[in-house]
Amino acid sequence: MKRLFQFSLSLLILSLFIFAGCNPSQKKTAKNNTKKLEETNAFNLTSVKDEIVDLVVELSKSEDIVPMLNEAGASYIFDLTVPLENVEKMLTQSQMSFFWGMVVFDMFYANVYKRDDVLLSVSEMEYKFKMDLGLEKELAKLERYNKRIKTNEGNPDSIKAIIDESSDEWFADMSSNHLDILVYSFIGNNVEALYVLTQLTLLANNNAELLTIINEQKGHISTLFSLLELVSQDENIEPYFDDLEKVAKLFEEKTVITETELAEITPLIETVRNKMMN
Repeated sequence: MKRLFQFSLSLLILSLFIFAGCNPSQKKTAKNNTKKLEETNAFNLTSVKDEIVDLVVELSKSEDIVPMLNEAGASYIFDLTVPLENVEKMLTQSQMSFFWGMVVFDMFYANVYKRDDVLLSVSEMEYKFKMDLGLEKELAKLERYNKRIKTNEGNPDSIKAIIDESSDEWFADMSSNHLDILVYSFIGNNVEALYVLTQLTLLANNNAELLTIINEQKGHISTLFSLLELVSQDENIEPYFDDLEKVAKLFEEKTVITETELAEITPLIETVRNKMMN
């Protein structure tokens, strides 16, 4: 999980660079334009906070999918990313959090494939998400890291150390102050990652390497589903649980995921993704 927010943090800092050229009025108009509906939820995530943190730390050991896709020769396909106009349908904090996680994956996807044109437009939306989700204090903390990165420009080792340090602080703040956003956005991020991976595998003329990547996700899927089980009583998780449970069982029961299993997994992931976007 922390790996998600490591690359998210890199993009957070990148977005600060992108918005450095914007005037204050532009930043102000990006803030709080989405009215979030109040949510009631009988299940309290903080009651299992320690278990959540343990699982997300374990998930941080997983390899990021996008560089693996790039190395396997998979194409960048813009149409696989989330339609940003769907943001207007995100009326509650949980909906926005799921969608934010998906957008963060799409930013990483664009960044790895050096699609700066896409990255700029998605970064603008991602910045607005952070504002609407009430992460102003966390972003203010990142400003000082942004200044240190500028000071150390040209020194990749120092920049990596700064990003690691700021990532740890970001993760600690999210765990303590925004546990619900952390969990929902992480699930959304992983659903988007699996969606892009499975769709690219279906579309590939020669998908042997991509099927290998899918099979390498077995441990990650198992740990992810352990997190889902832990928070399954949360009413914002319930709409997605059954389909994701079927995905986890397919990974658990099959020694190897072949095109046959892929044909079962792909529509399940697509169904969850569509629910999150609508």
